[in-house]
Amino acid sequence: AGDEGEPDAEPAHVAAGVPAAADVGGPLHRIQRGAPAADLSALGLPSARSLCDRLKRLVQLPEAVRLGIAEGAIAFPTACEMGTLAADDATAVAGLLRRLGAGLNKQREILQLLIEISRRDGTPPREVVADPLLTAAMQAAGNDSNRVTQAVRTFLRRRRFPAIAAAERNFERLRRELELGQGLQLDPPRDFEGMHFHLGCRFATLEELERLHVRIGRLLQDPGLTAILRGKGRGFEEPC
Repeated sequence: AGDEGEPDAEPAHVAAGVPAAADVGGPLHRIQRGAPAADLSALGLPSARSLCDRLKRLVQLPEAVRLGIAEGAIAFPTACEMGTLAADDATAVAGLLRRLGAGLNKQREILQLLIEISRRDGTPPREVVADPLLTAAMQAAGNDSNRVTQAVRTFLRRRRFPAIAAAERNFERLRRELELGQGLQLDPPRDFEGMHFHLGCRFATLEELERLHVRIGRLLQDPGLTAILRGKGRGFEEPC
């Protein structure tokens, strides 16, 4: 499932032609030598020279990456960026992206986070992908691909930016101290990076709404809410 509003990165016949070209010695050699446009068209490949130059690199990528392109699970630009990875790392990342089926923007975000974590921690990307905590997060998200993708993005962002994980823990502690009760839900800024909170309520009758109205009035006087609002700029930590 692609990101909303994202155009296809490349025509489908381009992606489908990559594994085929890589598995046939003759066509691959013709691409590497600089085949005439007619020969490339006969292979179902684009004749634009710039694309052909990129295809030269793509056909040398691990099979898992090429299969991901053919399946539409890995976008052409993402595959090009994966060309910088070691073969084992590219295979592991391809396995993750093929499972998610995310759009181009999310693919690039996930790949970039994996690369940044790897560089910072001195850990190969394949080991980051194999992290049991990441596997557990994906399993907890169920079978919905959008939820699994979100779980992966959240896990990787928190590992890449530990301050986000600390802010989440601090916020949960402060939220538990509030007397929200049933029917009220206070959510933090998205990814703990924005400035706006969300206060939601659930009710079925006017009487329930009236009771929620009273509780919201009390919430406005709660020092705990003030602590949350003042703490958003410092990860919801206690002031020094």
